[in-house]
Amino acid sequence: MPCRRFQTASKPRRPSENIKCRSTYVNNGQPETPARIAENKKTIYARAAKRPPYLSRLPEKGAVAVFGNAAQPVKGRLKTLYPFPPTQSRLIRPTMPTLLIVRPAAQAAADRQTCTAAGWQGSIFSPFAIEADADALARLPGQFQTASAVFWVSPSAVAVAAPHLEFSDRSPPQIAVGGSSARALQAYSRTPVCFPDDGNDSEAVLRLPLWQTLPKGAAVLIVRGHGGREFLAHQLTLRGFNVQTAEVYFRRPLEPDWTQFAAAPPDAAWITSAESVRLLFAAAPPPFTQKLQSLLYFTHHQRVAEALRAAGATRVELIPALDIDTLNRYAEQNR
Repeated sequence: MPCRRFQTASKPRRPSENIKCRSTYVNNGQPETPARIAENKKTIYARAAKRPPYLSRLPEKGAVAVFGNAAQPVKGRLKTLYPFPPTQSRLIRPTMPTLLIVRPAAQAAADRQTCTAAGWQGSIFSPFAIEADADALARLPGQFQTASAVFWVSPSAVAVAAPHLEFSDRSPPQIAVGGSSARALQAYSRTPVCFPDDGNDSEAVLRLPLWQTLPKGAAVLIVRGHGGREFLAHQLTLRGFNVQTAEVYFRRPLEPDWTQFAAAPPDAAWITSAESVRLLFAAAPPPFTQKLQSLLYFTHHQRVAEALRAAGATRVELIPALDIDTLNRYAEQNR
């Protein structure tokens, strides 16, 4: 006969039965002895030692095990519950993975949101800051009004220069190097922004059919930072266009927070320019160089991948853009 203490609450009980069990119902009717009490305690302690301390002892009914997959009932005592403290489970990562975002803070905000949505920790780790060129910005409106087409080389160029311009339905065609720049520019432009769908560099921009619609000698304005590539300007000049440049910002080197890097070592990095690669590895103290070289790098351009390999990185993956699917796929492969 089971102990009355574990009978259902619907049955009336005497107050004394709520406090302790009668000895005739304990141990199958056998009276308690010091030896039996010691044996029971030993058994209880042995079972408790095998069970993680944060899990409560629950009955078999309703027990569920969750190991990152679909919940499945388990026989016997509860193995693990959801949600559970991730740092105490041997079957999942002790902490969420960390992605090093090697981009200026203004551009990295959207990347950090992507990380959060994918269950990653986004750590902004830019080796340079964007500083506006006031003199170039003062000349920009006049150049903008006389241009037949305007090409924007990066989201940083948009963030620095676009707020200083007046866009209208009669503004010249706006061209962006890729989707990120186009989305940033579309917040200002009154007309659709043109950008290539088969790449995100000057070579892809040069293949756009828009250039065939412009007359020979048309003025093309390139909005960029100091020290940008000359490839597109040179190729457009060869085609007979009058190319002007507006170098509206500087890249000021920063000393990254290496103590943050050491405290939370990243699992991977997202980097989008060869200049960022050069500045990152140049700023790294010797103890951190090997860790940087061993990281997995996500990048969207072959030129950046080549710069990473030249710096000693051995794990480089080309992706169209940083998105949730990419981060989830990596997390699944390394679970």
